Amino acid sequence: MKNKKMIFFIALSFFCLTLFVYGYHRSAVSLPFKCLYTTQYHYMREGESLNVHLIHDVRIYSKDSAYILLDGHLRSSTNTYKINRVILLGDGEISQGSTFRFNKTEVKPSHDDNVPAELVHRVLNEYSLTPDTMQIDIFPLADKSFLIGGPSSFLSICLRY
Repeated sequence: MKNKKMIFFIALSFFCLTLFVYGYHRSAVSLPFKCLYTTQYHYMREGESLNVHLIHDVRIYSKDSAYILLDGHLRSSTNTYKINRVILLGDGEISQGSTFRFNKTEVKPSHDDNVPAELVHRVLNEYSLTPDTMQIDIFPLADKSFLIGGPSSFLSICLRY
């Protein structure tokens, strides 16, 4: 009887360990990771309305090399702006297989980007922990779709390519 209990507990322990390893591996995001998604925001601040429509192209090659391409437009009550920027990221860390924290190394506007810096910072606050860092949370949903977000909210579902 003792041998049967011992075998049962060993088998149960092995089964639990297998589930843990499989679950951890499944939740880890493999690199390089490239995904595309769109977002729409509506900000209200001090009576000022701002509508943001963006396409995000997130590319994470390693913990030391990543960038986000932002393309779209922002509409305030008085102006319409074109945003087309690259946020270069580096010196990062990966935790729990799905949370990426990076330092912003540079934010490069293209020649047709006319968004004031204050509005760009408001958009980037969705990802920001501090003015110099960004956090991207990526959780697998299905084959090539992922839930993607920042430290304060989940932004969208992205499609990996």
